[in-house]
Amino acid sequence: MATVSAQDVSTDSTGRAVKLNQVVISKRDMRMIVLRPTGDTLAVFRIACGRNYGHKQREWDCRTPEGRFVIASVEDPSVWQKDMAKTESPGEVYGPRFFRLKTPGFTGIGIHGTSKPELIPGRITMGCIRLSNKDLYVFSKLVGVDTEVSILPDKNDTINDLLTNY
Repeated sequence: MATVSAQDVSTDSTGRAVKLNQVVISKRDMRMIVLRPTGDTLAVFRIACGRNYGHKQREWDCRTPEGRFVIASVEDPSVWQKDMAKTESPGEVYGPRFFRLKTPGFTGIGIHGTSKPELIPGRITMGCIRLSNKDLYVFSKLVGVDTEVSILPDKNDTINDLLTNY
């Protein structure tokens, strides 16, 4: 019999334990898969990720972190202050929702929408995972706080990490 950790469950409005869907992101395939608790595929989305190859090493390195994370919060970027270096408001850049990931050692990593869906799939972000706003809307109905997110590397990420650390 499989064991269930506290990370795999949440509670509904009555306080009953509910097993959560899981998210698997493949940087190689530029795809995000949402899995039911049974392991069956619920949805597949095309994504964009960090423009640089390799596992995230430091802030602003334009790499997407790899490993197991959880969604820490769901935020509305339209209320964020506009970065003066940008020509678009945060609500346009990040789309209608920002799913902040709990990424130890790094801040500001999440799953969000975009004002430029034509750039998906691709390696174009500062490190976040980007979906079209249409896909983000569907995604938002399938996940929530405490949903587990696994980010898998591309073979070029692994090669880059080996060369960087050599």
